[in-house]
Amino acid sequence: KALSSRLRILRRTSKSLSRKTFLSKNWLKAKDKLSRLHYSISNIRKDTSHKLTSSLVENYNVIVIEDLNVKGMIRNRKLSRAIADVGWGELKRQLEYKTKLAGTTLIIAPRFFPSSKLCSHCWTKKKELKLSDRVYTCESCGLIIDRDENAALNLELYGKMFLIDPSVAASWSETLNACGEGVRPFDAFLNRLKKEQMIKASSVKQEEVKLSSLT
Repeated sequence: KALSSRLRILRRTSKSLSRKTFLSKNWLKAKDKLSRLHYSISNIRKDTSHKLTSSLVENYNVIVIEDLNVKGMIRNRKLSRAIADVGWGELKRQLEYKTKLAGTTLIIAPRFFPSSKLCSHCWTKKKELKLSDRVYTCESCGLIIDRDENAALNLELYGKMFLIDPSVAASWSETLNACGEGVRPFDAFLNRLKKEQMIKASSVKQEEVKLSSLT
């Protein structure tokens, strides 16, 4: 929060500039001071974003993010300053080019994928979920979980589904938006996942048998 933590200093410096006589020496000094403060805030935000994205790319082979409508969200007067201060758009841009350079996988969930409204336990979609609701409560299975953690678990599931079959992930997202339930695509994903796990398990057993025969 580079801006919000320095907002008081920024306001005080801006007021000091407005009280000075236009184009006077004191006005020029105050203008330089305000410019340096804005530049410092911008650099702090960029540095934090670069450190975060570099850490993610170095430590994870697969990263899943949401395709958020940042421009539309900034129009909300109550949230615009906080959203701009975090720099979600810049975070996405850095992840896109850094994952390409590192050879890692970046999966971007569709913009209308209901990650927050979807229950991570029974995959039931809520009809309404306010922004003020920070705890997710499922009426179907009774799950009580932090809203952001629930969304992260759903994004993790979407990423796994995408890695196995991108078409299944896309159809699941479309089905959720259409009628609220993604039964068929999700069942197909589970069946595919079981097959993958069975293949891995059988290959591990075969290797163990080979090693035991050699010893």
